[in-house]
Amino acid sequence: MLWLIIILLAVAAAVPIAAAAGMPRWGWIVITTFAAGAECALLGKASPSWELKHVIASWVFTIFLPWAAVAMYLWFSRYPARPILIAFGLLAVYTFVTIVGLVVGDMSGLVPQ
Repeated sequence: MLWLIIILLAVAAAVPIAAAAGMPRWGWIVITTFAAGAECALLGKASPSWELKHVIASWVFTIFLPWAAVAMYLWFSRYPARPILIAFGLLAVYTFVTIVGLVVGDMSGLVPQ
């Protein structure tokens, strides 16, 4: 799994460069898709006592929904015109949707703590 972490660090380091260079929207969609898949691979089955429904719910609520929100925000925003403002908005969107996903997952009992 060390190779996956190294690849994720390289992608994370390339994101500010891509934002400054004005990467097209489809490139950001590819990055968010790759990031969600890599997070699923790293998280895997977080605990041996988790059932399949817990793993799927944790992936949906804490990985897929936040990254889907980020991809939609990037797709519908005025990204090339205001890259710095969009970057701060991305952080806010990702954080908010992750918190909502954790709360909903915890309240439903599908994401054990």
